Formats: sequence, structure tokens, C-alpha cells
Amino acid sequence: MGDAVKIYLIRHAHAVDSAEGIGADWERFLTPKGRKVSSRVGQKLAELGVVFDGVLTSPGVRAVQTAELVAAAAGFGDAVEVLSALAPGQWSPDDVTRALKGRQQDGGYALVGHNPDMERMAAQLTDTPSSKVVFKKGMACCIKVDGLPFRGQGKLDWVLRPKGLKVLGSFR
Repeated sequence: MGDAVKIYLIRHAHAVDSAEGIGADWERFLTPKGRKVSSRVGQKLAELGVVFDGVLTSPGVRAVQTAELVAAAAGFGDAVEVLSALAPGQWSPDDVTRALKGRQQDGGYALVGHNPDMERMAAQLTDTPSSKVVFKKGMACCIKVDGLPFRGQGKLDWVLRPKGLKVLGSFR
């Protein structure tokens, strides 16, 4: 791949259960464990040399908090952008492509969201059977795509498992 766009898919970290007195699902926030995991993932991304040119997140509180903590720990100094196309059940490659249109063609963009959307995005971007893609809470991956728009033309570069901060070459 020539000048590739790097898409960093990140699933939100551990959040409180809706049974814990939280109203709408959107309002669920990170647990102390989720906050710690998000910061550690961001630190590991910085160690790996990841540089974000943009961080886009679902409007859900737990996703926004994950995005902000990861971005800060990774050294991203700009504001996190809320993107409705990353809300649960809203994943559309066309919407995400529109959100990235006009941006740096060899940049790195974090997309923070929820399952099963993260699994569907990863599967679609890499043309991998969805049964082969597992996205744990707090997990990140890097997919390189040739420019925008992208559709099944990406190449999985690596997967970062939050447990032990292990970097792997596949989703499993």
C-alpha cells in the first residue's frame, strides 16, 4: 500500500451496567477499571508510535470517555469529535467515509464505538468473515486502507488486546 490511511478501531472500555441505576444506555459511564484500561491502551498506542490526526467517537458517554482518555494518554492534543454514525447500530462505511472526507490521505484516525459495530467494521474493512473478528472491551486495532472511500480493501496491521497490552497479528 502506498500512502495508506490508518484506521484505529477502538471499542469502549468497561462501563457500569444499566442495572446500576443509570437511565438510558447512552448515559452508561466507564467504571474505574474502564478508565484505567483506556489510559493504559492510550499509553501503549503512544509507545507503538501511533499518532492520531483525528479521534471520532460514538455519542455514548462510555465511548466519549474512552476516546478522551485514550487520546490524552496517546498525546493527541485536539478535541475528540462526536460522530452519530458511530452510535450503536449506526455503522455505515459511507457515513464514516463522509466524516473523513477532505482529511489527510495518509493520516491516522481513531474510531471509538461499540460492539457489534466494531466487529462489523473490522470485518468489512478487512474483508474478513465476521465470525473471525472478536473485539473485547478496550481493544484496539490498526487497519491500513488505500485512501478514501474504503470498502473491504484494508489490511489488518495489528490488534492490541487490553489484557496484558499484547500486540497480535490477528483478531483472535
